Amino acid sequence: NDYRNLFFSKKSTRNCAVAGVAEMLWGCIVCLPVLFVSELNFLFLMFISFISPQGLDL
Repeated sequence: NDYRNLFFSKKSTRNCAVAGVAEMLWGCIVCLPVLFVSELNFLFLMFISFISPQGLDL
């Protein structure tokens, strides 16, 4: 019985570790494109305002 409990606890901790890694990867996958897109938007707006003085008053 103790052996089975030990097995289950080990299995659950491993599942927790896997879930943690998966969550971290998912966070990276979700966050990076968002940051990338917002950065691109910022650069794009800077570019437009740099080209034309009234660029943002479209």
